[in-house]
Amino acid sequence: GLSSPITVVVPIYSVLMDQLSQMLFPQQARCVHWSNGTYSTQGCSVAAVSVDSVTCVCHHLTTFAVNQDQSIEACGDGRVQASRGELCDDMNLNFGDGCSGR
Repeated sequence: GLSSPITVVVPIYSVLMDQLSQMLFPQQARCVHWSNGTYSTQGCSVAAVSVDSVTCVCHHLTTFAVNQDQSIEACGDGRVQASRGELCDDMNLNFGDGCSGR
């Protein structure tokens, strides 16, 4: 590994993402690297994220990428996550109803 972590800023082309994907992306973005024929998050973490870029901090040098892990629970994904304190989840479509994330 490196004695100091490396910071990598990966630009995101979000123009082709639908509105729901743009809303969920910051909650589900993961910094990954290619390792033994698959992508791994080991040794890399997300430092900052927006729909335009993801900043990754990694403790090694390799081929880096960003993926959206849709299996990660997120506010507004249409599924109620009681473990996160959600009582309802309407995908943030009806504002002011107690379900929206805004």
